[in-house]
Amino acid sequence: MLRWFTTIRARIMLALISIMCLFSLTLLLVVFFEKQAISETSSAQIDELVRKETGRIAQDVFLMCRSVHESLLSRLKSGMEVANEAVRQAGGLSLSPERVTWSAASEVSGQGAELSLPRMLVGSQWLGQTRERSAEVPLVDRLHTLAGGDVTVFQRMNERGDMLRVATTASDRNGARLTGTFVPASGADGVANEAIQSVLHGS
Repeated sequence: MLRWFTTIRARIMLALISIMCLFSLTLLLVVFFEKQAISETSSAQIDELVRKETGRIAQDVFLMCRSVHESLLSRLKSGMEVANEAVRQAGGLSLSPERVTWSAASEVSGQGAELSLPRMLVGSQWLGQTRERSAEVPLVDRLHTLAGGDVTVFQRMNERGDMLRVATTASDRNGARLTGTFVPASGADGVANEAIQSVLHGS
């Protein structure tokens, strides 16, 4: 009888332990899958937040770039209007029959070039070949005072379309004007300078 009771008690205990183990296993499985679901939900929510934030940042950058672009175009238009009026009042730009020799230097490679070009005149006054900052240069210095920023008058050097600075307020690291330097129509890699191409095509 005792053995039977012990056997029954052992079976009951075993059954209880089995039930507890099964319950614990079930609980663990439920917790695991809940965590998995929460993790997946959180991951999806985070991805969605990242996409929205990235889109917002991209939109802000686009709007900022557009604003800067429009501001630069407005300043350029205003500057060109001031320049055109100053040139008109000074008598206009023209080329003299008299020629002058230049010792030009490429702003890209530094390579020198000797050439002879007609003098550039504003009204009846020659723009000169001034590099000294202290010396006054017609037109460009006045425009610099009126509109601000650096002002340069370019003259076409050759058939390629290389552009020589015949008068400028821009300066090198030593403070000397960049008069006599030129912008090549194409770079060392042969790629055309877009700004010069625009000028050559009247844009």
